[in-house]
Amino acid sequence: MASVQSAVEIITKSELSPTEHLILKHFVESAVDPETAAKYIISRTQTTRDGVEESLREFKGQWRLLATRLTVVDPIPREIPDLVLQRDGPDFTMGWRPGHIPGSVVERAHIIPPSMIHDLELVEEGSLFSMLNAFLSRDRVARLRTIITNESKDGATYLRNLLLLRTLYPEEVSGLYPGDGTPFLNTIQLFELSTSDAKNICLPSHFLLNVHLRFATALHLFHIENKANRGWPKPPYELSLSATTVRTLRSLWLCMPQWLRVSCSMPLNKIGRKLYPLEAGVWAQRLPFGLYMKQCSRAPRNEPHVLELIEERTTIPAPRLVNTWEQDGGVNVLMTRLPGVPIDCVAQMRKIENTTPYLICDALGDKPLTHSDLHPSNILMQNGRLSSIYWEFTKTMYGTMGPGLMADIWWRTFGREYEAEFQVEQQLW
Repeated sequence: MASVQSAVEIITKSELSPTEHLILKHFVESAVDPETAAKYIISRTQTTRDGVEESLREFKGQWRLLATRLTVVDPIPREIPDLVLQRDGPDFTMGWRPGHIPGSVVERAHIIPPSMIHDLELVEEGSLFSMLNAFLSRDRVARLRTIITNESKDGATYLRNLLLLRTLYPEEVSGLYPGDGTPFLNTIQLFELSTSDAKNICLPSHFLLNVHLRFATALHLFHIENKANRGWPKPPYELSLSATTVRTLRSLWLCMPQWLRVSCSMPLNKIGRKLYPLEAGVWAQRLPFGLYMKQCSRAPRNEPHVLELIEERTTIPAPRLVNTWEQDGGVNVLMTRLPGVPIDCVAQMRKIENTTPYLICDALGDKPLTHSDLHPSNILMQNGRLSSIYWEFTKTMYGTMGPGLMADIWWRTFGREYEAEFQVEQQLW
């Protein structure tokens, strides 16, 4: 893997944006044979007089052209749509509602549009075709062409390159329902494709789906680059209350009976799922009026106590505890929402006096007082800048599920300062 390391090093040292680094590294690391892809990108930087950065930018531009060919809408033969509907059924795809009118909001789409590889040798003086061979391998490109060519001769075979899809979704997808009407919880859900007639009504090709996935990831990264280049949108107006006002309102709230507070909180949770579907999770939900509600199944007594402790002993603008109550064997925590905080909060948390006999403990004297729960919802951004992030490095790496884009981000964020500790920690996994 010497070539892979060399290519990644060339990309990392180049004076490009972090997003450009991710795009170029994805070409190498997500290729069928990363070593071949790495050698190709190295050769591109060595055969130009324009410098490494310019050659990588030219490469990225051609990589974008190639990946974008996946989005072309090619026509489908007239007799095929009925076969797709017969195979997939009207409830094959996800939707925003548990039920819909069969066939009214679905479309037939190619997994790999035939035009993506048609006459590719003639585009950009053959550079895109060479790039495709480096990314997929020559054997897979030949196999891809064979499938695309043969499908035009056989209607049943054509189905291998088609899916029945909903009309285009917005950029961020949430609040979906699979065909059986159950809500999709934004987690991994496994399923198996089947067909009643494998000979005449073929299933989608696993090979084509795999090719699509590789390019779809590239398109996602280019989409991120486009959004970054447009700049951050103006943040929406949010009502900001002083700390004194918040304390006064909270005191009035706590004067209400517990049953009444709970009765008010649960409808707010339902309203929050409709108003803020992109901030809906299994354990936490954004609510109106600058609030968040969280279900604590682990250490349910500790988190509310931590919030009280931080409010009492520090000036960290952390979420403020509003109410807690038990329900269905768990503890619900109602707290204020935090739009963004400065990153010097960690130092203040470390200064909280430890009144227990243990060197490492939580707010109740048990497990450590630590966050240890890194995921995108716990990384706060404000006006395009990182506003708050707090977690442990080894926990972060444990949650990345192996090498990949996220692992690369964390290594570049932390550097190699904790590499020795990380290697020891891995022995315990």
